[in-house]
Amino acid sequence: MLTVHDIEDGSALCALEPEWNELLTDSDVDGFFLTPQWLLPWWRHLAERRKLRARAVRQEGRLVGLAPWCARSISLTSHPALPCLEPLGGGQVGSDYLDVIVRRGHEQPVVEALADDLHRTGSILAYRFLREEPCFVSSLASALGKREWTAVSGTDGVASHLVMRGSFEQFLASLGSKQRYNFRRKLRELEEGYRVELDVVKTESQRVSALETLIRLHQARWRDGRSDAFSSQALRAFHDDATRRALARGWLRLMLLRLDGVPVAGIYGVLYRGVFHYYQAGYEPAHADRNVGTIALGLAIRAAFEEGAVEFDMLHGEEPYKHRWACNMRQLRRLELYPAGTNGWLLKQAADLERGARRFGREIVERLRSEPGSAA
Repeated sequence: MLTVHDIEDGSALCALEPEWNELLTDSDVDGFFLTPQWLLPWWRHLAERRKLRARAVRQEGRLVGLAPWCARSISLTSHPALPCLEPLGGGQVGSDYLDVIVRRGHEQPVVEALADDLHRTGSILAYRFLREEPCFVSSLASALGKREWTAVSGTDGVASHLVMRGSFEQFLASLGSKQRYNFRRKLRELEEGYRVELDVVKTESQRVSALETLIRLHQARWRDGRSDAFSSQALRAFHDDATRRALARGWLRLMLLRLDGVPVAGIYGVLYRGVFHYYQAGYEPAHADRNVGTIALGLAIRAAFEEGAVEFDMLHGEEPYKHRWACNMRQLRRLELYPAGTNGWLLKQAADLERGARRFGREIVERLRSEPGSAA
């Protein structure tokens, strides 16, 4: 007999951390962005006006499923605010592969229990950057379809990644000749003129200093304002909290490329269960002609090979430099689930209006940035 428990208090969610970690290791969707070490800091620092609406599914007391959800309100001007469920970890932090966590061997019963619960509450459920498979949100969509819910899905970009076999030198040999030549030549030129070091954070004091440096380098790289990765105090507090927790678990890979001791580029990643997640980076524009960003990324890939990583995941985004390093593409999807009836129709109209408003806002900002004399 499965029971679904509502978790609407942050302290109750925090108390789940040991069970949460254990559940994740026994799930087919195990991944860094679903860990409490990432999502609890997100809830603490970035939830804003959202309300916690997580679901814990238990069988005879044992945790067999967890839906780390929160709720926000969307509204039509002529209708009261309507509820929308979404995963913890969304928004500016760009967490990939979010999902419902289900223990192996309990997949169908947990999905059906969550579908019954959602059908009872009648809230929209929205996800971005989903894997094609495994994906329990897709299974949930199928179960709700039998209850006359509507699923709206679409592509949501790709995640570039490389499968790590053999040695780093063998990997380099597999790259395009221009990319391979540029990396080797630029690294050789740096080594001829400087003492080149890639420092990896090992201690808490190093973490604090390196994160500050990484943020400075990232913001220097994006002086035009096209990145908002660290644009607020709340975002910086989140990353301070999340990197502290990741370091304590041995997952953090915060790296600084130094020339004669001076940091000129940085890589922010994590190594989780054999997968290196390349999350953020930055470099000093004064050294752009030396390709220090490319060198730092190449050295990070080399370090991942040396640690025995099986995959280097560059996460979502179609930046050209990612494709030069990683030829494998993982298709990502968005999925929105709407209840049957009038309320579901209203929810979809509200979501469409909100999405259109956000798109219009982005277009205006881009237009302002492109005009001569703009602040950017």
